[in-house]
Amino acid sequence: MYILSSKTQRTAKDNLMDQANALVKNARIKGIKTRVRYLECFEHFAQYYADEWHGQKIANISAKHIYGYAEYMKEIKHYSPSTIRCELSGIRFVHNLSGSKNRLPDNRALGLEQRISGVIDRAWLPHEIESARIVGKEMGRFDVVDSIDLGYRFGLRIHEIAKIRVKDITDALDLGELNVKGKGGQYRSIPVETKEQIELLKRINYKAKKFGIHPSEYAIAQNKKYGVQKEIESLKNWMTNNRHKFTDKERKIKVEPGNKERYEHLTWHGLRYYYAQDRFKRLTAEGRKNVEKNVSESMGHHRTPITRHYLPEMPKKYCQKK
Repeated sequence: MYILSSKTQRTAKDNLMDQANALVKNARIKGIKTRVRYLECFEHFAQYYADEWHGQKIANISAKHIYGYAEYMKEIKHYSPSTIRCELSGIRFVHNLSGSKNRLPDNRALGLEQRISGVIDRAWLPHEIESARIVGKEMGRFDVVDSIDLGYRFGLRIHEIAKIRVKDITDALDLGELNVKGKGGQYRSIPVETKEQIELLKRINYKAKKFGIHPSEYAIAQNKKYGVQKEIESLKNWMTNNRHKFTDKERKIKVEPGNKERYEHLTWHGLRYYYAQDRFKRLTAEGRKNVEKNVSESMGHHRTPITRHYLPEMPKKYCQKK
């Protein structure tokens, strides 16, 4: 499941992943997608474990390593509580398979924040989006610029961005809707409603023609083996390493009365929040009916309660009664 890098010299991380692959391959618990996801989580830890602790055996992972990694994810990587929980689940899964006698701390012992859905606004501010685009351009990362635009103009998830093909772009220009295969393999159609969306699609299509990219090939990711996975990782790393350059230092206090608290750190997923809020506001101003349902379908939720999590207003049940 895990693919080694092109380097011929094996590393401690490579050895750890060999162990993890062997353990997970022989496991008969959890679904295949869950096992693959847990291996991805463990891979992230394996790099940390090898670099910081020179770890070589999964069975030797102990509480001190998990405490250190949890702190690293919170303070250095700025992962959300839900992401940290997922990463730790992957580590525990592989660790349990190793038969180690070491007991790893649970989430309560690690002091992880409880995630309450729908009470944090992760949306980017407009000037943060523009500043991020400028940083991307100055670095020559035009894949980043296009990815930012696809994120906030169409509400795409990061893996949807990496998997989008040139034909999807041309079809969207012809049909007036962008068809995307999203989370859980579900397809959804995102309406092309604004001139900004059309200009973005035309720009990506023009670049594809200019560089001779075939309609069946990826528009953002490189068209080679593991190109999508590498693009996703590259986009995540870019965000982690550069968001301090375009994050508004006062974003947490720029909140209107009655709205949710803003999340301190910018993430790729925050662009979906922006899309949901922007489209909701625009359709409402146009006097459209069933706005929540309309936005929900375009985001692939198919349930309005989930889409409300993306809107800026604080749910009434969390508002203090005067």
